[in-house]
Amino acid sequence: MFAANGPRQWRAMNMILGLAHFCEQHGPSIVFCTQAIPEDYAGQTGLTPSTSTAAATAANSTCAACAFTVPKSLGLTTTDAKGVAIIAPPVLRTTDPESDASGGKMNYMSMRYPKSHLRYTALRQACVRGLSCELLPGRSGPVMFGDPEAGYAIAHVFRLPDPRARGSNRFYSLIALFEDDAAAAAAWTFVTERFAALVEHIRSRARTATTAQSTTQGIGTRPEGFLRRREGTTIPRGLPELTGLDDVFVQMHASFAWMLSILRKRWEGPAEYDSAVTESTIGPGKDGEVGDIT
Repeated sequence: MFAANGPRQWRAMNMILGLAHFCEQHGPSIVFCTQAIPEDYAGQTGLTPSTSTAAATAANSTCAACAFTVPKSLGLTTTDAKGVAIIAPPVLRTTDPESDASGGKMNYMSMRYPKSHLRYTALRQACVRGLSCELLPGRSGPVMFGDPEAGYAIAHVFRLPDPRARGSNRFYSLIALFEDDAAAAAAWTFVTERFAALVEHIRSRARTATTAQSTTQGIGTRPEGFLRRREGTTIPRGLPELTGLDDVFVQMHASFAWMLSILRKRWEGPAEYDSAVTESTIGPGKDGEVGDIT
């Protein structure tokens, strides 16, 4: 599934960080993923758009709950040949200001799915397994699983309150996918700590947003204090709406890019935790791509 026994920098290139959601309409779904891609590698095998029927079908099976969106202010709306406005698929990119071991620059790119069919399949398996198969106390927390064929994953499953969802909760999973068990084991502490901090931030914003929405959107409470859902109000809602942050995926991309940068430098050499990619700004790019974060 991944390149085996390659140079140490291959470990960074083969890592995938992503977000998955158990959608009420589509089941376990990949929301978006982030990969490390060298600037001079974009045209080589494995990074060309997938022609997989499964990937193409999944791309057309999206609702508000599992959509990957960015703020309208980023200007991703374009026009087709007939002048009709269309929304380009979001692509977020961070360029690490430091050169890699070979002297080139490394891009950290976020998009809905990996462009490689093999990597899409591996991430899809980790998405389904983390949200549907692995048993966790309270259905939340970190877990590691995998096999030599599909790779090894560290997943942090968590729930967010949503009175308009089935069971009044929506389930998500942060995923870190590695090429081998040794890489996953070595990264376990760093990844689980970073994932836990990110989950706590998302949960905190979701609690605040839920409290505010319960008083403005007709969501009442029982005497016990539990939120109750009115009949007919079950609707798909995505992470931006649940957290009240329309740029939540941009923030997550920045976190994933920083994590990939740290892990890459750990394997290539000494890591500096105050990497420049943690201090970043973002602006609109061309052809539906969000500009460099520098």
